[in-house]
Amino acid sequence: MTGTYKLHLITSTAQLDPKTRRSNPKVSILCPSERGKQLMKRVLLKKSFETPEEAEREGVAFAQKWIDDGKPDLPQPWINH
Repeated sequence: MTGTYKLHLITSTAQLDPKTRRSNPKVSILCPSERGKQLMKRVLLKKSFETPEEAEREGVAFAQKWIDDGKPDLPQPWINH
């Protein structure tokens, strides 16, 4: 699932855990250029979901909230990837 939100490019995919057969959101966020530099954040969320679609939706929701919150440092349980 790919889209833009407030000039940020968000890509959210689901990563299947073969042991649990559940999906974790894997998110890439490309931030707009600031002073000639672009910021790319890649995050794998620890929370898992029954379906890949749920995981992708949660990844997008996480990215939008992170952008709305001013792009703070990511606390646990988020894993920078």
